[in-house]
Parts: sequence; C-alpha cells; structure tokens
Amino acid sequence: ILSNASVSGTHARFRVHSDGSEPMIYVTDLKSTNGVYVGGKRLPPGLEMLVSSKERIMLGNCLVKLEVSANGKQSS
Repeated sequence: ILSNASVSGTHARFRVHSDGSEPMIYVTDLKSTNGVYVGGKRLPPGLEMLVSSKERIMLGNCLVKLEVSANGKQSS
C-alpha cells in the first residue's frame, strides 16, 4: 500500500506467474487517473504488461521497485 495523493486505492495490479522457470511479473493499470508508467511510457488502462524488475515503474509520481525472491514471491 502506497500513501501518496498521486496513487489511488485501486491504482494497479501486480501479478507473478511461474511455470517452473524464472518468475514473470505483470502489471495492469486499473484505470487510474495518474497512470502507470513502464520505462517512461504510459500503460493503457486494462492492458496487462510483462515487466522486468530492472525497468523503471511509476505509479503516479511514485517509483516502484520490484524484486522476486527465489521462491517466486513478489515483494515491493
């Protein structure tokens, strides 16, 4: 949970998927007002995008750092 005026209560969804290999992280903008940006480009609302933990991800004006542990669970 982010406490920032530029991030809404239902701003984005992050999902981790693993098929036994390296976990994959997906982000979806849930029709937020201030947007989700990946690598400086705004993600269209409703579109799920595969992202890398190395990419710059912004929710509104908040930078989000993603890390995936060895067991595939996401932390932020």
